[in-house]
Amino acid sequence: TFFDTGDSYGTGALEGRSEELLGRFRAQLAPRDRRRVQLATKLAAYPWRVTRGAMVGACRASLARMGRESMELVQLHWSTAGYAPWQEQPMWDGLGDCLELGLAGGVGVSNYGPQQLA
Repeated sequence: TFFDTGDSYGTGALEGRSEELLGRFRAQLAPRDRRRVQLATKLAAYPWRVTRGAMVGACRASLARMGRESMELVQLHWSTAGYAPWQEQPMWDGLGDCLELGLAGGVGVSNYGPQQLA
């Protein structure tokens, strides 16, 4: 079973709450069932996430909220190409770092159209 969430889901003090709830849900399962639950999250392209290290930090924060050391998939939630194109490359590099550090089994993007992927 595959669950997809995002670090921006929730508002204010509840931001990241869906990650916490999914992590708790998975932790309460029997070990054999836990292996069948795969979790993914999307990291928001916030204006203050302008370095690859910021993306790695966001991934680590998501993992902490889920009570995990790694997760199956981490994605960039949306493209900044239309309003902050300089931010795009460091965020993609940060996703690559998450993969290389073993924080994610795979990385990808969400809410990208053909123009952003060209």
